[in-house]
Amino acid sequence: MNTEQKIYDAIVVSKTASEIAFEDRTGRQYAYASTLGFLEVGEVGCLTLRMTGTEPDFTFHRYPDPALRRAPELDNHALGLWAWRLGDAPEQPVRLVRADMVPGRAGQVIKDTTQKVTIDIPLEFIAMAAMHGLTAEQVLRGFVADLCELQNYVVLPREDGYSSNGSDERRMAQDYFERAYGMY
Repeated sequence: MNTEQKIYDAIVVSKTASEIAFEDRTGRQYAYASTLGFLEVGEVGCLTLRMTGTEPDFTFHRYPDPALRRAPELDNHALGLWAWRLGDAPEQPVRLVRADMVPGRAGQVIKDTTQKVTIDIPLEFIAMAAMHGLTAEQVLRGFVADLCELQNYVVLPREDGYSSNGSDERRMAQDYFERAYGMY
């Protein structure tokens, strides 16, 4: 049986050559055999616990700003928004971001300002994308991100999820667009 649990605001409380320990907001500790050398005591982030079969496993994604804290009691479930603060104090301003998203430095995000566009896609395009293990939507989203030079950085994430595939891809998308539509 595979289960997963996410623990936000977990802190790395100890680390040895063979074990790492985390603590959640309630003081509960979680220790795992690990040789992860890049994590440091005091780092704050999201601890994901998994049970795959009989073996426990974990991942830890540190927050881009160590002051970030979840404020789940202030979530807006009707709009699908999570509440975050910079620090534990209740007087800290609340930032609402898309659910399951961790804000960047200083709690910043690039808000979703997308507009839905509906187009018919030829089967040939769908098949071409599938040959590369992609969906038509993934390919089109990638091209739009490359053409518009959209970056989805950890320190300043995008709520819409758009992210360029790289500098060469951005240059080639712009070259294509200028070649195909530059005369207009």
